[in-house]
Amino acid sequence: MRISELRNRLADYFPDPDTYARDIVHSELGGTTVNGAIEIGMEPDEIWKAVIRHNPSMPAKYRYCLLYTSPSPRDQRGSRM
Repeated sequence: MRISELRNRLADYFPDPDTYARDIVHSELGGTTVNGAIEIGMEPDEIWKAVIRHNPSMPAKYRYCLLYTSPSPRDQRGSRM
């Protein structure tokens, strides 16, 4: 997964994804934010898994397959890379 796909997934679920990525500290990410995890070089798919664990009530339609990453609904090009 690319960082752009991670950001698209955040935008699909959260009403203010930029604030979420900047301000919400996740114990699942070692006590940092999504942006902090990106800055230290964590893999975007691992960050997404942590976001899912942090938000257990997230509906299934937002929990994309973690082994096969399908394009986000926001990805109009249909690119997987």
